[in-house]
This record gives sequence, C-alpha cells and structure tokens, in this order.
Amino acid sequence: MIDLGIDLETAGLVLSAVIALIMSLKNNMVLNGRAKTVEIVTELVGVMPDVSALLKKSVEAQADDKITADELAGIVDEAKKIEAHIIAIKNKLVTV
Repeated sequence: MIDLGIDLETAGLVLSAVIALIMSLKNNMVLNGRAKTVEIVTELVGVMPDVSALLKKSVEAQADDKITADELAGIVDEAKKIEAHIIAIKNKLVTV
C-alpha cells in the first residue's frame, strides 16, 4: 500500500466518528430542539459525499502504483477540509 497519510483505518475512524456524532444527537440534541438537530444531521450528511470523494480520489491516485506530489497534496488538502468540517460540527454539538 502506498502511504498517502490517509489509510483505510483512518477513513474508517472518520466514518465511525461521524456515525458516533449522529448517534449522540438523540441524547444531546433532541432535548434542545428539533430545528438544531435537523441542522446538525444535515451537516453530517453533507460530510459523507466528501469522504466518499476523498476515498475515490485516493484509490484513483494509487491505480497505477505511482502517486505524484500534486496528487498527494490534493488528497491531503481534501482530508484537512473534511477534518475541519467535522471539528466545526463537533464544536456545535458541544456548545448546544
């Protein structure tokens, strides 16, 4: 496996974190209002296509068993954007 800085285990952890956030909504958010719950769930659902696109981009970059610095930089940038988005969602959960 080519080291991209993101492996399947990391992608799995990101997905697990998103699922855990969704599951915690019932406990933390429903009591504070349905509108906020819907907003957060919508944001979490919005992350999923980004994660899927990142995984696809990673697989495509490795298809020829070679990866360029530009491909790697693009993948890392996308991962950082997703991470920032998930952290922002988490912070919204904490402040509710």
